[in-house]
Amino acid sequence: MFFRHGQRSPTSFLIFPTDDPHFLDNYDAEPGELTIYGIRQEFELGLTLRKQYNSFLGDKYRSRESLILAGKDNRTIASALSVLAALYPPKEKQIWMEGFHWQPIPVHSEELLDDLSFGIFDNCPILSKQIYEMADFKSMLEPLKNKVELLSNLSGIKINNAKTFDKVIDSVKTRSLMPDLLPPPIWARNASFLKAIKKWGNLLHTKLIDLINDKVGGWHFDLIIGKMEEIVRNQTNKKFILYSGHDTNIMAISRFLNLTTIAQNELQTYATYLSVELHQERPNDYFIEFWLHPALNKTRQFIGILECPTPCSYNDFRKLRKRISTEEFHLFCKGIPKNLDDRCTIYASLAGGLVICVVILIAALLAAAWWCCHYRTKYNEIYVEDDDENTPFLR
Repeated sequence: MFFRHGQRSPTSFLIFPTDDPHFLDNYDAEPGELTIYGIRQEFELGLTLRKQYNSFLGDKYRSRESLILAGKDNRTIASALSVLAALYPPKEKQIWMEGFHWQPIPVHSEELLDDLSFGIFDNCPILSKQIYEMADFKSMLEPLKNKVELLSNLSGIKINNAKTFDKVIDSVKTRSLMPDLLPPPIWARNASFLKAIKKWGNLLHTKLIDLINDKVGGWHFDLIIGKMEEIVRNQTNKKFILYSGHDTNIMAISRFLNLTTIAQNELQTYATYLSVELHQERPNDYFIEFWLHPALNKTRQFIGILECPTPCSYNDFRKLRKRISTEEFHLFCKGIPKNLDDRCTIYASLAGGLVICVVILIAALLAAAWWCCHYRTKYNEIYVEDDDENTPFLR
């Protein structure tokens, strides 16, 4: 399951010309961090998941059955902890303090969950450089030229690239969703204008994700298939895996797999989840289902896979697209393996290759020397110097 974090502050506190210069004086949340309301949203999401999957999960947290991962952004980690507080309250012997119904549950970090869409530019130097050189990226703002000029004039910020355009849009959108804490500028309080802003942001993210989704989408697909393969092969006890990430994770998966959902073209709101369920009808007979829960207090929706008719056989699904491993994505992203073990593997492979080349070279030299000696021996056997006439003759 991939779910979006809760309500957050803008990732950049942009001060627009019409803002009160002191509008942040009484606001103590830092850029990009969860708000109190955002924490409550994720706690409510945990209650929703408990209600949805109660019989499947069982009544107690068991570490062997669940795995929780988040990005490196604080908001994804804090969101995971908030969900878990509602999803797995301690029961019976798990209660370690009377009256305090919370237990510490491990949340593992997978930094690549943050490295997609515009997050690429902050975390992936190799891939960022490639994107900057793409003609489609350079021309990305052309269809929005009038909108860029309008927003630049209103915001007072010079917008000359897609990244800056997205920052301004994100600031306006985020503040519009927390009017009591951080009201948007006066010029951005019109419902029609906010709807247009949202549309521009969706267009930007779909275009950027499509430029790199062979890698980003392929990596998400690998996460899904990798875990399910372990289950199908009885190699794990894990049955519930949570990824605390972003709206762009859900969009990347939806576009990569061509899912029948609005998430293909629209960034989803806070605390939305996309679940991928593996069902078994008979031994060795599995099928896949996708479900989207678009907002809290709403009913989740069944999502079809256009290229895999319902019921979508797991064997068909796992062959649907090319997978990109975590190690491969790290190389695309940063040009280095994910961790020391991976680096050792690659360095060992390189060293092994060099050793093989050296061995082949030495073998070639020895073979050449042997043929040289062999030829000389044969020559001496065939041509013998005549002591009397000083002329060679054939023996």
